[in-house]
Amino acid sequence: MEATPAKRSPETERIEPAHYEGLGVSVGLVVAGVMVWRLVGDPAGTVVFGGFATASLGFLLAYFVRPDWRWRLMWLVRQATFPVRWTATLLTMLVLFYGVVTPVAIWFRWAGKSIRRSDPQATSFWREVHADESDDSFFRMF
Repeated sequence: MEATPAKRSPETERIEPAHYEGLGVSVGLVVAGVMVWRLVGDPAGTVVFGGFATASLGFLLAYFVRPDWRWRLMWLVRQATFPVRWTATLLTMLVLFYGVVTPVAIWFRWAGKSIRRSDPQATSFWREVHADESDDSFFRMF
C-alpha cells in the first residue's frame, strides 16, 4: 500500500527555519554589494555590485535547489565570515568592559561603595549556618 502525500493549503504552509538562514546570507551579499558600490562608485562599484548580486543569486539557487549542499554552503559562509565575527565580538566586549564596567567600578571605588550588601560591622562576608543534628536535615539543605 502506498502512502498518500498530505494535502497542503496555503494557509498552513510555513517556511522552514533553515530557509531563513539561506535567505539571510543571500540578502547579506546584496547589502554588501550595495555598500561597496556606494563606497567605490561607478563603474568599478557597479561591477562589484554585479558580482555580489550574482553570487547572492547563485547561493540562493544552490541553497534551495540542492538541499544536500546546505551544510557545505553554510560551512563555507561561516569560514569566510569568521574573521569579521571574531573582530566584531572582540570590539564589542572591549567597548562594554572599558566603556561600562570599568567606569562603574572606578565610580564605586571613589564613592566608597560596595556591591556586596552585608553588615558594616562584620569581619567577614561568610554567613554563619546552624545545621540541625537530625538526619532529616541532610535532605533539607536550605
